[in-house]
Amino acid sequence: MSRMATIRMALIVVMAMLCVTAAQAAPRWSELSGEQRQLLKGFEPKWEQLPEQRREKLARGAARWSAMTPEQRDRARTRFQRWQKLSPEQRDRLRAQRDEFRKLPAEQQQRVRERLREWRALPPVERSRIRQRFRDYRADPEAFERDCASKNAQRRLDCLGPSRAAKPSR
Repeated sequence: MSRMATIRMALIVVMAMLCVTAAQAAPRWSELSGEQRQLLKGFEPKWEQLPEQRREKLARGAARWSAMTPEQRDRARTRFQRWQKLSPEQRDRLRAQRDEFRKLPAEQQQRVRERLREWRALPPVERSRIRQRFRDYRADPEAFERDCASKNAQRRLDCLGPSRAAKPSR
């Protein structure tokens, strides 16, 4: 087989694979499971006109929803309702924060998750006290450095400013 024929054959194989991938990525309405069709029934009349990426995203979301426990579904509904109540500016800010988090190295992401678990474990009164301290620190940034300069304070949640969050505690 000549070099040109080999290249043509390789291109045909690649194009065939792309066609198969595209077909898998954007299911037709008839290819959805019964449960997926039930969950997405509002999209049925316009399903085939939706962009392929949108159809794939909806199909994956329906599959994920089907795999959730009732408790997970309740949490997802609550989060979605909260999301819907946010202003476009708040949503944009949260998306930007998510993107920044994803840029962090894995170990820093893990530290952030650990700190969040610690935060959530605090009693509401303690969280309120810490929130108030941060409001006070915004008004007087030097107070933050004074209050958190000691070694004992470096592990406290209310002493984790940008300069401390990236450094391991001693």
